[in-house]
Amino acid sequence: MRIAMVTSRYPYGGADEVAMRLVRGLQSRHEVTFITTGDVDAERDEDGHRRVVIARPRRQPFWQHYHNATVVRRLKKYLDDVHPDVVHFHSVANRTFGASSLLVSKDVPTVWSLHDMWSQCIWHKPHPADCEGMLDGCRSCRQMPVLSRVNRWLKERIWRRIDVCLILCSEWMRRYLAGSALGKKPTTVIANGVDLRRFAHPDGASVRSEMDIPDEACVVLFVGNMMIPVKGHRELLEIARKVVSDRSDVWFVFVGEHGEPSTGNRRIVFTGGMPSEKMPDVFAAADVFAFPSRAEYAPLVILEAMAAGVPQVTYAVGGIPEQVQHGRTGVLVDVGDQTRFGAALTALLDDPDERRAMGLAARTRVERQFSLDRQVSRTEELYERVLADRRVLFTEPEREQA
Repeated sequence: MRIAMVTSRYPYGGADEVAMRLVRGLQSRHEVTFITTGDVDAERDEDGHRRVVIARPRRQPFWQHYHNATVVRRLKKYLDDVHPDVVHFHSVANRTFGASSLLVSKDVPTVWSLHDMWSQCIWHKPHPADCEGMLDGCRSCRQMPVLSRVNRWLKERIWRRIDVCLILCSEWMRRYLAGSALGKKPTTVIANGVDLRRFAHPDGASVRSEMDIPDEACVVLFVGNMMIPVKGHRELLEIARKVVSDRSDVWFVFVGEHGEPSTGNRRIVFTGGMPSEKMPDVFAAADVFAFPSRAEYAPLVILEAMAAGVPQVTYAVGGIPEQVQHGRTGVLVDVGDQTRFGAALTALLDDPDERRAMGLAARTRVERQFSLDRQVSRTEELYERVLADRRVLFTEPEREQA
């Protein structure tokens, strides 16, 4: 099968990382072309697949959110060259391909993975990140009240014209989309997956050694982009300061881009970003994964913590309750309940047996429900169904005419 995998930029965000993981999982059995936008045009063979980068125009006016004529024209050219059996879109936001790029679905069988709610919002992602105004058609938008309604009208017109099968990463997203034109499209829920081979032999001891963390210490880990306040790292930092002042055996490690000054405490560590290939070792160095984000859809970091056998304390937001089993693989806390979050974290730090039991259950759950192999096989099955439906749609009228 010839597959064109399309997303905004790589590396960039979680949606683009999911796209790349699918490319790597599919390329051994299929002919895969990975198409993104970037600063300059590029085309090359790369680790088992064809890599295409389409340069974005230097000027990116707001209407390219809906239609980026230059980029879409180049996309169609490459699709004509590749002649794919199926096109699989991921993120088309950030004024890259634009919403109208999905109209290629009129000519090529098309699948679209929705990783967030950009499809509805006037911003390149929901603003604020925990906004739920899209549930009522953006009538309650406080950021750009009139323009948000116009945006919703424009996008709904596009969504009605596209012929796509949607992949959602959680049942929560299916409910979220119910009031949109996208909610009337054929929809399949396929959870994001983790490549368990990456977590087969992690070396957490080496990470602890690099950070001068004693072997006997308890490590609380946070991973996320801390330039986005909704991720909640400052709430966790308040908890961290209290915990380390009360206990000498606990360290907090914050991984990801940040703008924080020095904390003045060697047991509260900000590492900055980490290479992807090192992250299994980072997770393996932790005893508890703390994730007080107030807006999520189906975060990969939760699954990676589970794959490393690390229990989680997290807010019950978005699709996270479909990943974390409360009381079995981790602890779910009502969104914004910082006191209970801190108490749940402390309880796990005090109970090594519970941490081990939850960690083992988390690893087992990932193996059964959230492996990359499972995600790839279910995606392949969907491709086959889409192609079969397309063949029936376009061949049956011809038979009747004959």
